[in-house]
Amino acid sequence: MSFDGNCNIFSKIRGHVHNSISIFSWNNSIDSIKNSIKKLFLFWLKGESAPKIVNLKPHNSTVLVRGNAIFECHVFSYPLARISWKKNNKKLNEHNKKYKILHGSNVSFLRITDASHTHNGVLRITCVAENHFGIAESMASLNVISGIIRIQIKNIYFWIKLDF
Repeated sequence: MSFDGNCNIFSKIRGHVHNSISIFSWNNSIDSIKNSIKKLFLFWLKGESAPKIVNLKPHNSTVLVRGNAIFECHVFSYPLARISWKKNNKKLNEHNKKYKILHGSNVSFLRITDASHTHNGVLRITCVAENHFGIAESMASLNVISGIIRIQIKNIYFWIKLDF
């Protein structure tokens, strides 16, 4: 049996060389495995990380004028992240009546109430998570549409205006 440069074990049988067992580079692999285990252990021991936004839902939403929308943002981070919200890149005030914010442990909810004509169009809603290791952002959109509905029955179209 011989050991080649690619770290495969070869045996010579009846004058032919064939690959009997493929193995990986023990020296490099063992060091790599040791380093990975060490990093995982230190991460587990310290548990410190920059925040990562795991889920922002819904990603895109559409509501009628005077409707409500709820967004929720789940974050993975230790130490706990401070979560805030932005509307069209401007930080939302937590004491605003139209925008209710509720925080939990690495989760935050944003409730937009009574979407009005001032909201017509698409709003960019951003969840921002921050701790002393870093910052993460994730964006969703809210489309506010007027209360006009188009209904088609065969080749006939009806437009209905909803009064609120």
